Amino acid sequence: MTVSGWLFDAYPMNDKMVVWLKTEDGRTIRLEDDWTCSIYVASENKIDLEAISKNKAVQHYIKSHAFVQKYERITDHEQSTVLKLNLTDSTKATALANAIEDIDVYDKFRLYNVDVLPPQSYFYEQGIFTLARCRVNVKNNGLRWEVDDDVKTTNY
Repeated sequence: MTVSGWLFDAYPMNDKMVVWLKTEDGRTIRLEDDWTCSIYVASENKIDLEAISKNKAVQHYIKSHAFVQKYERITDHEQSTVLKLNLTDSTKATALANAIEDIDVYDKFRLYNVDVLPPQSYFYEQGIFTLARCRVNVKNNGLRWEVDDDVKTTNY
């Protein structure tokens, strides 16, 4: 099924992102996408990063984890290995960060994306923006977005 309209609102609900579209005929449609936000943890030592994903104080916040390559600092010429933590609940990023900071007595860890709001992270990942005219392909494994607007040429 494909739905067309303007992206009106989005908010996290546990392990989903709830989005609202306003259609051309004035209907309001609520859709859910299986999604949670991620935070990133960097350290000089990969063993320290591995220990985080196994720590009982943070495990219940984490749905999954993986080591990924990212540019950590703006001055980096090479990507670094960082730990990507996918949350079980997007509203718990700050709680997870606090749990990691409580463990981090030697200031080994650097945390990223903790302060990015879940809808904003979702928008970045999907390539969408508020009030975008878009088509959403609704599938069993989630939503697939196609934006019909160009933010540079549309007068909002």
